[in-house]
Amino acid sequence: MIRVRHLGRVPYGEALDLQRALQRGPDEYVVVLEHPPVYTAGARTDPAHVLVPVASLGADLVEVDRGGDVTFHGPGQVVCYPIVTVPDGPGAGRAHVAMLEEAAIEVVAASLGAGCAVDRLEGHPGVWVTAPGRQPAKVAAIGVRTTRLDDGRRRTLHGVALNVDVDLGWFARIVPCGIATYPVTSLRELGATAELDEVADRLAPRRPGATWSEPPSTAGAWRRARHPSGCGCSAAPAWTSTPASRSRTASPRGCGCPCAWARSTSRSRR
Repeated sequence: MIRVRHLGRVPYGEALDLQRALQRGPDEYVVVLEHPPVYTAGARTDPAHVLVPVASLGADLVEVDRGGDVTFHGPGQVVCYPIVTVPDGPGAGRAHVAMLEEAAIEVVAASLGAGCAVDRLEGHPGVWVTAPGRQPAKVAAIGVRTTRLDDGRRRTLHGVALNVDVDLGWFARIVPCGIATYPVTSLRELGATAELDEVADRLAPRRPGATWSEPPSTAGAWRRARHPSGCGCSAAPAWTSTPASRSRTASPRGCGCPCAWARSTSRSRR
């Protein structure tokens, strides 16, 4: 079972401490939140990709142990941190990144509808959107780390950041993810009307067999997934997939909740 926690707006340092604490625990988690403005510099960050003096960034710059280069997190961006156990094989880390990419691709494609190609871009991790007459633009950044614990488990940290309605001006002070040749975009800039909470609820969870779990009654900042129909269904998204589409299985109750609709989304692939 994967426990999903929607925490609202959490400072980056506090969220990182939480991830590390959960990483040492026995359970699998997906933590969904939003950060106040902050820049994070991954293990491969080129200092030249910070384009202004650090004091002029307008937000803290935090060095972190994930992969990738420098990026921005802030209001209007859904951040999803899966803290899960992955297999021992050499390809497990890349498979974890691919799972996050597929989940975000599905959410972005559903939010934009027809007319935009949503996919990966070869050589550049993350999720990219190509609108008619425009070059590809990055809408979601992904950076992860896997750590071997003393008990032998290989556990993940960090995750995916999806731009919903973020102020894109923050990205002008850096070379986002070290990629100077393509711009950053957001769902709102691309014409989507989905709100932040709606996108967050679509994004988590996206692992086969995941289930929504009731948070402890003492955790007032946590909430269960909301179901507009009020039926109380706790069915989780159950995925079957092909390389170009995913289908969500319907709840046995047929209640029409966000967790229980069925569709297949095709996406243009380069």
